[in-house]
Amino acid sequence: MSFFSKNEVVVLAIASLTLGYVLAFNQLTWLSWLLFSGTALLIVLIHHTGAKLSASLLDCSIETHLWTAKQFWIGPRSKFKKPFPFWLFIPLILVWLSFGFIKWLGIITFEIIPLPSRIKMRWKELTEWHVALIAAGSLALNIIAAIISKVLGFDSFAAFNLMFVLFSLPPIGSLDGGKIFFGSRLLWIFMVVLSVVMYLLIHAASMTFTIFSAVIMALFALFLFYKFYESA
Repeated sequence: MSFFSKNEVVVLAIASLTLGYVLAFNQLTWLSWLLFSGTALLIVLIHHTGAKLSASLLDCSIETHLWTAKQFWIGPRSKFKKPFPFWLFIPLILVWLSFGFIKWLGIITFEIIPLPSRIKMRWKELTEWHVALIAAGSLALNIIAAIISKVLGFDSFAAFNLMFVLFSLPPIGSLDGGKIFFGSRLLWIFMVVLSVVMYLLIHAASMTFTIFSAVIMALFALFLFYKFYESA
């Protein structure tokens, strides 16, 4: 499967324009929208690349989609007639109601497709753990991009990557957070705490201290969760 399908090119373009609007909301002009859309395109390309690379390690590929939902509640009658465009509704509603304060960036998801090499394997079934690893890998590349950007002096791009990670981690719908949470709550907690601490410290401390603090806090959160919940 190619690195980009025709559908994925359209998806990534729409996602970039949507996120560009959200990021540029407080200083919105045609030029700022275009510039922030370019920034958003780099972020979603990094995410897409991370998902592709992670999936390839498990003999799979992925197809990137915009975040939609077919059901709004539990029960056979709680379904939308057509997939509801959460990718557009959630970011716009939140940025309008908060006057630009809440910039929701989690709007893309992906479907995993086993490659022929995996289908031939004896243990070919994809578990929720495998799905969680692929989702975590996609976000990990955004975190790495944030670290590199900060070191190179691109502070805003670093912060935007971490924002994208944070808003992709809520365990709702088909977002990466849902894939990780239902595959491994420990991995989800690690990713959340790591991302939150990095976002809070990235402008206030050195990169070494930021990474060290984020990893230590994430491991400590894992210990607390395992000790008081998993082992209870």
